[in-house]
Amino acid sequence: LVLYEGLGTPWAKEEALLLISVFVNSDCGGVSKRVFHKIFRYLSLSDGNWRLFLESLAEDASDLVCLSTVEFTALDNALDDAHQQQEDMATVMARREFNSPQVLQESKLLGVLKLMTILRSRSSAAAAAESEIIAEYLREIPTNDLWELLCACLEKVAAIEELDLEKESRRRGRARTLSFSSAATSTAAALADVSRPATASSATTTAANSKPISTLTMRFIPLIEFFLSAFSRTLITSPPAQTPAGRATGAESTSHGPLSGVTPSHGVELVRMNSNALPGSRFRQSSAFLSMQLEISEDSSASKLVKFAEKHHDLLNKVLRSNIHLLETTFSPLVNVTKLRALLHFDIKRAFFKSKLKRLRSSSTRMYGGSLKITVRRSHIFEDSFNNLRYKSADEMRRRLSVSFHNEEGVDAGGLTREWYNVLAREIFNANYALFLSTGDGVTFQPNPHSSVNTEHLFYFKFVGRVIGKAISDGFLLDAHFT
Repeated sequence: LVLYEGLGTPWAKEEALLLISVFVNSDCGGVSKRVFHKIFRYLSLSDGNWRLFLESLAEDASDLVCLSTVEFTALDNALDDAHQQQEDMATVMARREFNSPQVLQESKLLGVLKLMTILRSRSSAAAAAESEIIAEYLREIPTNDLWELLCACLEKVAAIEELDLEKESRRRGRARTLSFSSAATSTAAALADVSRPATASSATTTAANSKPISTLTMRFIPLIEFFLSAFSRTLITSPPAQTPAGRATGAESTSHGPLSGVTPSHGVELVRMNSNALPGSRFRQSSAFLSMQLEISEDSSASKLVKFAEKHHDLLNKVLRSNIHLLETTFSPLVNVTKLRALLHFDIKRAFFKSKLKRLRSSSTRMYGGSLKITVRRSHIFEDSFNNLRYKSADEMRRRLSVSFHNEEGVDAGGLTREWYNVLAREIFNANYALFLSTGDGVTFQPNPHSSVNTEHLFYFKFVGRVIGKAISDGFLLDAHFT
């Protein structure tokens, strides 16, 4: 099949569709799945083949959605019955509806969706147009009923989990009461403990947030992944192109100026701004930054997604704590869409940030190898460090730092690097460099408006910023406090 430039013959088309059927209906994984993906991507180099695969996969996904709808209807009824009978999670999981030995239909759905999105490389020149074509096929999949069932099931699961926590809290309360009352000297403490049920709701909420995700909830994670991944293709769009304001270059000026919403005062000349002169403009134009500035389309389905994320943000954060790398795949809308990113807990953002830094550091190590070695004199630590690092590229700066001090013996196992950061952090604020001024509190610092007396001040400011970024990347604390 790989030898065919197009599946124009009936035989070739039939064989290709049979291959898709085998992929969808078999429980393949690991090496087998990678082989399937490689074959489909080769064949999808032809536009005719690509559209044929998308059409066939969309039909298979529709069939799987119908099967999942039947399955989730049974789950919804079982959860409703369990909630009415106030069953605990162990009893619910013992029900027949939650003990299906076959592969879950929603897991197959997730596999089909992933295949539809990787048939063509995202780095191709026509990636935007191809994404819209994929979105058209995804919109044909009837998912509304399944979405409603998922939301209903999650609400009932949350109610069952809350009931379970309340029962556990009462059991622990009784155990503590018996423990305290058995000792004559702890009567007052026992009475205080008995009087605590008034704050049981807050204790239950705290316990719910601290507990790991339950086995019952895990049953619904594949379907949540499917919907988030599908929505990222059908409901999320790039923001309209905007020209950021920049700094004045002095090349152009006008008495009226281009700044919107600003009325020129008498005798004040407004200066035309250059978008490329603003610090950080190159970063804001990079694909990494733009990919995290996506917006949600204005329709009813998009509002459902936002409401779902707002209502179940604790659950989504729990899932991410167990696998932060989901933010780069199926859970990517939660980090790429500004409105949804606000729902992520700080520890999740921090873990994601560290994982990205670790990946960049590993890539730089493979590219350049070894560590970044510098030798400095203690008496000239600022100048020597500046001269050692000023021409290093970003990839070189990401490598592990190895510091040695001139005429001093020692192997840097982390201690010398920490000492280098500490000494350099103090030297940054040396008044002889005229870079920073102390504020009124004597603790924090701010840039010196007269730093231009130092002819190298702009290069020094850039160096200080790189050192701070390097410290954050390496996980070192700097004794540097800015306003």
